[in-house]
Amino acid sequence: MVERSRCGGFVHDAAAGALAADIASQLPDMTRWLRPGDDVVDLDRLTEQPADRAPELGAFHEDGLALILASGTTGLPKAVVHTHARIPAAAQR
Repeated sequence: MVERSRCGGFVHDAAAGALAADIASQLPDMTRWLRPGDDVVDLDRLTEQPADRAPELGAFHEDGLALILASGTTGLPKAVVHTHARIPAAAQR
């Protein structure tokens, strides 16, 4: 499912750390493995060289932001696309 979605980053917590390590070799196109609250990614280093200008906008209201996996009550788990507009709306509930 991860390969089909062409994900470039994988965010996980410490509880899924062993699983992430196990599957990393099977996902060579995955370029970022992020574990918030850990030293897995040096965010300071990534922001040392600020850009000369703001990046161009590349995504808008109805563009996909994240794939959230549904439980698959009618079969196999399915990825549901959440848009840029949907995430803030969900946070306001």
